[in-house]
Amino acid sequence: LGKLHGYGHLYGDKRIAYISKCFCVETFSWLLNTAGESCASTYTQATTSSSSNDSWDGVSPSGTACEADATTVASASNSYGKVELRWSNTCKTNWTRVIPNSSSHNTYGRIRRTSDGRTYTTSGTGVRFTAMVFAPTVQACASGTINGYGLSEVCR
Repeated sequence: LGKLHGYGHLYGDKRIAYISKCFCVETFSWLLNTAGESCASTYTQATTSSSSNDSWDGVSPSGTACEADATTVASASNSYGKVELRWSNTCKTNWTRVIPNSSSHNTYGRIRRTSDGRTYTTSGTGVRFTAMVFAPTVQACASGTINGYGLSEVCR
């Protein structure tokens, strides 16, 4: 297949879409989320064919052309930080970025494509972002929490 690189990307002719309740970058094993509960990770393979743009579902935006042209299209904040709904015009994808005011804050983010309910999450400390959903003509919504305090869901 290729050589594993970074946030679930696989160089070569295929890539791994990383799907998890806890979304972890460093390990592909059982994880603990911020509440201390055990959760499993699952993986799906998608081809990188440019004719199949929905293959971006579940892929991290890190290091992709999607990240390079991303803009924030909606956001919500509280006294602990903010959640952003990110959009890539190149890839026609959305994802959530959670930005706490302190790198030690526990963060959780979720992206949801409303047409089919496809959801990806992330949790940990510091700035976090979810995997992407392909959403060129459908609504996507971002939500999150920082130190247990919820941020309003924002949609585009």
